[in-house]
Amino acid sequence: MKEEKPIVVAEFDVLGFSDRTINEKAESLSQAYDKLISLAEKYKNCTMLNCGIPIGNGSFAAGFGVFDIEHVYFSDTIILWCSYNSFCFPPFCDMCLTFFCEVIEEGFPLRGGIAVGDAYMDKIKGKYLGKAYVEAVKVEQAQDWIGVSFGPSFAKDPYKNLFMANDVLVYREHTKPGKSMYIPGLVLT
Repeated sequence: MKEEKPIVVAEFDVLGFSDRTINEKAESLSQAYDKLISLAEKYKNCTMLNCGIPIGNGSFAAGFGVFDIEHVYFSDTIILWCSYNSFCFPPFCDMCLTFFCEVIEEGFPLRGGIAVGDAYMDKIKGKYLGKAYVEAVKVEQAQDWIGVSFGPSFAKDPYKNLFMANDVLVYREHTKPGKSMYIPGLVLT
């Protein structure tokens, strides 16, 4: 049996997109949407240096390589994902924060959820399935703000150990009523 490797999935939703489609001309909305998609696409095959790879004794090592982020988008939803490991996760968090800020600067209010675990993400077949994907969607929908939260999968072993102190903030005040099970209290900073 093939061993499944966990992936980290970030699901972002542009807030108020339906209203924009009603209130803006299609051509100007299309140009803004193209800019939004170009921001997501720029991380494909991104070469990066990760200077914070945990080596197990409390210290860190530098690593260099190709950071391959997959993405898909439809309507006002953008999904980014990659392998979950000590090399990819810290820069994935940095990339999600940069993406979030760039999208906000372009005038799109954005909300996101990040989850880790089992998922089947196949762009060719258009299949996006699995616990991590579903959790990321539920986390995004459980928030009442413009921001990004980590899902409950990150509160469990073995996924809770790769956070860097500067990547997260403990915060829960943005949780919609009745949705606290999806927001363990870690937000992207």
